[in-house]
Parts: sequence; structure tokens; C-alpha cells
Amino acid sequence: MYLCLVNSTFANTWEDFKLHNESNHAIKSFQTDDGKGSKYGKNWLSSNLKPGQVRGMRFNKWEGPCEVNFKVISVDGFVHEYSADFCTTTDLYIDDQAATTN
Repeated sequence: MYLCLVNSTFANTWEDFKLHNESNHAIKSFQTDDGKGSKYGKNWLSSNLKPGQVRGMRFNKWEGPCEVNFKVISVDGFVHEYSADFCTTTDLYIDDQAATTN
């Protein structure tokens, strides 16, 4: 077993976060861009996130820019693009109008 220590003061350390669906639509896809704003990666969700549900999310790599663009696609075809500072975000809330963090 290997132990990896990460300096918590490093500016680009990713935090795990919870995705809250506060919209009236089930979310079928959550995608982040490549950090350069040029293309989105694969869908993070293995199943739909229904209204009112919360899902824990984790980045695969703990490096890159803090401010990241992301896209949310609902089962009824709505596509919303936002950005968030994932170095400080612990909760990401998606509603019918916007994405907010804390």
C-alpha cells in the first residue's frame, strides 16, 4: 500500500464535491472541459441524477486550473454550461436557472 501526502496549501489542489440537483429535470450528463476550454470530457454520471438527489463527485487528477468549465445535460435535452472554482467548491448546486457553489 502506498501513502500519498498532498500539500493542502497548493493552489491547484482539487477538492471532492457534492453535486446537488435542485432543478425540476433529471440530469443525465455532467462533463468538465479539458482545462483549456476547448473540449469536454466523458460523462461523470453512471446513472441519472433525479431532482432532489445528491451525488458525491471526485476528480481523477488533482492538478490543473481551479476555474473549470462544465456542462450539465438533462434527460429532456436542456444543455447548460457553467464554470466554477473547484479548488474551493465543496457543494455544487444546479437549479433550473443557474449553478451555485459554496
